[in-house]
Formats: sequence, structure tokens, C-alpha cells
Amino acid sequence: MKKLFLAVIFLLIAAHVATAQNTSKNRSLYPSVKLSKNEFLLHLSLALVAKEGCDNYLVNSQYINGYIDATGIVPRDEPLLHDLIRQARIELSKDRSSYCSNVRTVFSSEPLDGRATPSDID
Repeated sequence: MKKLFLAVIFLLIAAHVATAQNTSKNRSLYPSVKLSKNEFLLHLSLALVAKEGCDNYLVNSQYINGYIDATGIVPRDEPLLHDLIRQARIELSKDRSSYCSNVRTVFSSEPLDGRATPSDID
């Protein structure tokens, strides 16, 4: 009876350890959300213009710098970014309050909260 009891305890411990190892292998340190370069440039342009024109708007500079470091892109050399910033400034000048509230809504619902990784890196 004592051997049976010890065997059951041993099996329970082994099952628990195996389950814990499987769940930890399935969790990655890297998020599964991917963001393309064009999406990143769009988000960056919206954020930069919102920082210029909206009150109390904070940009997640750690995420932006991390994306740039990870991909090696140079945003100031991207013609698309300049076009997107120009378009965003036009939208801001048309209706500041709508632009600011829309940008805040976009960034609160989009994966740009630090979990998104560049799609160029696999």
C-alpha cells in the first residue's frame, strides 16, 4: 500500500512538471503580433503629429526606438513617412479635436502598446 501511495504521488508530481514545462514552452518571450514597416510609419506619423498638436499626448518612444533598432530603418529617410506626416497635419488643421480623439482611440485599441513586433524580423 505504501509503494502504491508513493507511486501515485510520483506520477502526480511528474505530470505536474511535464504540464508546467509544456505550458512554458508554448509561451514565447516575443509577442505574436506583427507590424509591417508601412503600418509602423503610419502609426509613427499619426503619433508625431498628435504630439505636436494635441494637449497632453505622450508618444511611446521606447517602442518606436525599439522598432527602429530592431529593423534598422531610418524613418527620416522614408518618403512615405514625410507624405503621411503631411497628410496628418492637414487632417489636424481641419479639425483638431476630432483628430486628437481619433488618434487616442486608434492607439488605445491597436497593438502598438509595446507587444507588437516588426514583421521584418522572424
